[in-house]
Amino acid sequence: MTASATPDFNADGIGDIFSAATGTLTVWHGEGGNTFGPATAIGPGWTAFSRPIAGDFNGDGISDLLAVQKDTSTLYVWNGRGADNFTTATELGPGWEPYAGTLMSLGDVNNDGHTDIAATRDGTLYIWNGKGANKFSSAIPIGTGWTPHF
Repeated sequence: MTASATPDFNADGIGDIFSAATGTLTVWHGEGGNTFGPATAIGPGWTAFSRPIAGDFNGDGISDLLAVQKDTSTLYVWNGRGADNFTTATELGPGWEPYAGTLMSLGDVNNDGHTDIAATRDGTLYIWNGKGANKFSSAIPIGTGWTPHF
């Protein structure tokens, strides 16, 4: 299976759009042909977290969410179950505040079959290679000069 950063919360094989900008996780399901269904409210409580990112972080083929809790700088994952359902949040670790605003899902950039994530800090781009099972490598600095891009 190839890792993907494309969200597919209902597991129908078509990419979805999602947002938590209003504090409620909302999904617009892709219908193919650049069309989307109506907004579906999945759940409230997202004002306490950074902008969530999607990817298959546990390697089961269903889209998951990652976000940083703003007041604790702790990274959490919600594993997707399909049909717009998610597990309760699982804590992955503290210290993510400097990356919360630029965190992104990359798909599989190192070609090992797992979804990788990236973020910038002080203009340096960092990548954390996914290892499946909601695990990631230590931060790998890629290079500087990324400030104007994030």
